[in-house]
Amino acid sequence: MKECFPDGRTFQQEEKEIYRYTAGNLLMLREVAANIVKGEENVYAMSPKAQCQFFSLLENFSREEQEYLEYLAVMENGVEVSVLCEMLQVKAVHAIRCLLRLLNSGILEEINQKGHERLRIKSKMLRDIIYSRTAAFKKNELHRMAQQYYESARAQGRIQYDLFVLSELKYHSAQAGRVDDALYYNVYYLRYILDYYDEFFPAVPHDVEYLQTFTVSRKEIYQTLDTFQNCYDMMEGDMDAGRCYELQMEIYYLKGRTLNRDGKREKGLIYAEKLIGLAGRAGDERMLLYGYIEALCYGVKAEDSALMKRYLCLVKEMKNLSYYQPEYGSILRLESYCHILDGEYETAEELLNKSIEIFSRPRLKNTYFYPAAGAYDYLAITYRCRGQYDKALEAIEEALRLCKTRGSRKGLDLFYEDYAYILFLQGRMEEAEKFFCISARIYDEFGTYWLRSIGESCMAMIHLEKKEEKEALEHFRRAEIFSKKEKTKEELEVLEIARGKLKKAKVLA
Repeated sequence: MKECFPDGRTFQQEEKEIYRYTAGNLLMLREVAANIVKGEENVYAMSPKAQCQFFSLLENFSREEQEYLEYLAVMENGVEVSVLCEMLQVKAVHAIRCLLRLLNSGILEEINQKGHERLRIKSKMLRDIIYSRTAAFKKNELHRMAQQYYESARAQGRIQYDLFVLSELKYHSAQAGRVDDALYYNVYYLRYILDYYDEFFPAVPHDVEYLQTFTVSRKEIYQTLDTFQNCYDMMEGDMDAGRCYELQMEIYYLKGRTLNRDGKREKGLIYAEKLIGLAGRAGDERMLLYGYIEALCYGVKAEDSALMKRYLCLVKEMKNLSYYQPEYGSILRLESYCHILDGEYETAEELLNKSIEIFSRPRLKNTYFYPAAGAYDYLAITYRCRGQYDKALEAIEEALRLCKTRGSRKGLDLFYEDYAYILFLQGRMEEAEKFFCISARIYDEFGTYWLRSIGESCMAMIHLEKKEEKEALEHFRRAEIFSKKEKTKEELEVLEIARGKLKKAKVLA
């Protein structure tokens, strides 16, 4: 980069993008540098002279090798060798020999993503050149073949939907011009990400490390969902009824869940009710349950046990409820919270033990460990509310164990907060401070805030006890901010206790 820019300019973050696009090839770097110096809009455009040089470079490869480069240019994100062989119906040994020659030439690179070890063209700039030279019919047919491969392999149970497979399906369907398929896979791609980041019932799939490289803001989520809805409205007349119902239900579900988690629960409930109505007409019991679960989540956040009871009555009218074991386990957990709100702790405890039993079954325990951890967290609340602090700590410790033994940090923000709060109530301030700090770091990591103000209020009181008035005030101000999101009864009560103590100490006016 320094050689290409004699004026010594630096690009910081852009350097990585430029290097990825050119793979460090000096000819390509010089072309990019010249475009930047000239102020060209497309800095990656190549001059005719440079293109001729590249075309002559490609001529050094055999016709078979050039064909494999075209295949790899279509598979922009890289492809597993076995997938490429099956798509092209060629013998693996023969393909490996050709691909190995290309790899040794430095034109390809290996991507060692767990579960999807693959090859791709090292320079995106070179990939784009090869792709642009490939005949349109050939590109379209290869994109269709790729989409069909992943769909067929999924239907036969040879692969499972994960973020990479979904990204390939949405990419190839879009490139092949299959707009309704592209919308379908874009919706499920977004859902896969949001399922992981959900606060109530996060999914923890096998590709967590890859998934954690993706971050989305709530503003982006709303914009994306609005785009999906607009696309759906335009294409509705061209899709079959089954897909229409499925896509609209998914959009309602994701929109309602996002609003509910974002402190806009009244709007979220509207979408949950839309989902319930549409799922009922479509006869889709699973999506109907998702609608009921979101309505119950609204009840948890609004602390409205009367509303929760109305929806629970509707849930219990479903004849096949017990068939949907994961959803049934979650319903039991939410029903327990309804009883917690009404002070019926023994009944809540019974329901939570049933929920834990469901999620501990061999078929579910590895995939659904987080819902079990959530049930243990609620169980701790029933003990805490009865003053049984040691039993409450044991329940939270089990929730933490379930997550930590599987390497998951999801939910640990709330679990550590609840654990620290119990220690705080026991007067074990030094230990409470330690776990409140851990909790705060994880809240920041995931951008969550559910009940966070309790920890901030307690930290304000801990620092006040240590005569650290500045820190006490800082935590109190944060508690005020976080409490405005959900305004739960307990948050506000703890906030007022902290306010009273800070006023008494004349830290607050």
